Amino acid sequence: STALAEDGAEVRIHGSLSAPLHIVHIATQTDTVAAAIVNIHVAAGAKAVVVESYVALAAGRNLTVPASYVRLENGAVLTHIRQQLGNATSEHIGQTRVIQNANSRYNNLVLSRGGHLSRHHLWLSLDAEGAAASLSGLCWAATGQIADHLTTTDHNAPRTHSDQNYRSIIIGKSTFSGTINVARDA
Repeated sequence: STALAEDGAEVRIHGSLSAPLHIVHIATQTDTVAAAIVNIHVAAGAKAVVVESYVALAAGRNLTVPASYVRLENGAVLTHIRQQLGNATSEHIGQTRVIQNANSRYNNLVLSRGGHLSRHHLWLSLDAEGAAASLSGLCWAATGQIADHLTTTDHNAPRTHSDQNYRSIIIGKSTFSGTINVARDA
């Protein structure tokens, strides 16, 4: 889904951010496809809150296909909030891929509201001892809208931890699918 990417952001965090960093993507035209890549690298021991917002302001159809790539080094802590605010005809198909090193902490909140179709897939790889993640999401789907949340969590090392808590307020249709894989030696 990143082959069409024309926009994006490269974020490198060292130390601790005193305020949240907010990255905003706004769709203002109809009948368009927008793809953006966001790379977030949190250095060893660094702490941050990053908010990604995807907003469809155009009244007509548009498709947003973003991808976010996150890497947490040893002892890094990231709270990552991702919100999608669509209109009645917009479509949003996003993905986030996270790689965690030793004793890192990833807190994720995905918020979805509106859009004819809203889908987000989160891939999480806990690659070293002590890595921990808390994944949560809330979606609101009105009549005729579809909201999907998918997660894949790979525990690739011993003494890693993850938890998931997803909720939906639905009049339309909403699905959640979560897969947790534990490596043989983890």
